[in-house]
Amino acid sequence: MARLKKSKLTGTDLLKLRNQKNPELREILRGARQLFDKQEKIFKSIEDSVYSFAYEKMKDFYEDNGKKAASRMKRSDMQKEVARLQDFFKSDTSTLPGTYKVMREQDARIFGTDESGKPLKRMTLEQRTNFWASYNEFVNMNSEAYIRDMTSNKIQQYLGDMIIDMAKHHDGDFMFTAGDFNHLKTILQ
Repeated sequence: MARLKKSKLTGTDLLKLRNQKNPELREILRGARQLFDKQEKIFKSIEDSVYSFAYEKMKDFYEDNGKKAASRMKRSDMQKEVARLQDFFKSDTSTLPGTYKVMREQDARIFGTDESGKPLKRMTLEQRTNFWASYNEFVNMNSEAYIRDMTSNKIQQYLGDMIIDMAKHHDGDFMFTAGDFNHLKTILQ
């Protein structure tokens, strides 16, 4: 099979994967893994300065499950992994330029912008990592209906403010407590 291109992977319909024969599905999986490995090298080389949610999600998946040889995988497992890789490549944060763009947008959403459209402040990598961990924890603690009623921007703005305030009073080693989340919920209502 010819080299798999990112555009082909992200354009492949998941329903078509169900109809692929096992050897073809294995080739798609191998090609998708090769594309991911290239992106992984890029992110590993600069992981001290950039946070990519999509990359972290895939990295965690492979740390938890390992990369099994495609020839030894069940068909359903191959389909699931290809679907995960498709989600990764469809994400804005699967590339370095996309990650920088999302980081700029997030900083602008949280801190506001100046006249030229640049964010007034930028989060550090540690603050950004804590932010996303806290945001996901808040979303997991609340019902979908409640989260849907809240605007994501409002939640992100408040969490960003809390992280900046906490960073001033701690040595960077902090996590939100249930009390902090209840306080956030009260403020957002």
